[in-house]
Amino acid sequence: MSTYGIERVRLNESLLLDKDETSLDPANANPRGAHGDDETDALDEIIRDFNDRWFADWEATPEDKRQVYETFTQRIADHPDYQQKYVDNLDPYTRELAFKKIFDDVALSMRKFQMEFAKRLMDDQFKQEFRNSTRRYLDR
Repeated sequence: MSTYGIERVRLNESLLLDKDETSLDPANANPRGAHGDDETDALDEIIRDFNDRWFADWEATPEDKRQVYETFTQRIADHPDYQQKYVDNLDPYTRELAFKKIFDDVALSMRKFQMEFAKRLMDDQFKQEFRNSTRRYLDR
């Protein structure tokens, strides 16, 4: 970190700033390209990848797994804080916190709906991967 620190190179020198009013465009809150922009069925690809990694030993049918995933992501999108605190939020830090809170609220409500799935959410690595895949799907 010390290589990224500010270094003073001159003393008693002032900075000249332009007196005209300017504005800075915000960073893109929805970057593209990291996962590709192809128009294949993103949900099928995300679910297949996630199922291969985490649900190989779950006794549910592929359609049941898909239903759980779709229900979960839809409940996130329907959450009262989703639009204001996540979608419209330009600050990446508070946006991440909002998504985690929304995710946890939905996970708690889904506990009654699907007990086996709720048990899997107790695993922190599973929870992180599932949260990332739902965000990836919802941000597309």
